[in-house]
Amino acid sequence: MARIPDILGRHHVQLVSTPNSGWAPGFIMSDCPVVHAQPDEGRYGFTCGLAVGDADLIIVPIKRRLVAFYTARPLVHVALRTKRGIRTINAALCRNARAEIACHPDDAAETARLIRNTEAYPASWLTNGRLR
Repeated sequence: MARIPDILGRHHVQLVSTPNSGWAPGFIMSDCPVVHAQPDEGRYGFTCGLAVGDADLIIVPIKRRLVAFYTARPLVHVALRTKRGIRTINAALCRNARAEIACHPDDAAETARLIRNTEAYPASWLTNGRLR
């Protein structure tokens, strides 16, 4: 744990937000809320034998409409304008969950649809510039 500040210090830190409007769902939370991943390889967290220091991406949910991204390269978009972008991040949060997902009551139907269709939002979109 003492090395975490050094590990995070090697990454670009960006806040990613969703609009506070009726069309935009919020971010979900899982029983494993902090995602550390190698999205291009489909590796998520300790269950895949991935150490935090080996991660290309770390996602930290802050509140319903705000997450922090720690990335190897800067992101192109930090204010999301599409459901696809929000769903891509939420799909990563789902993939990282062990058993439980939580969301705002207004996002329950959207979250249920996402869980059924997680594979439609490839993890590679998180780092290849397709997140918007």
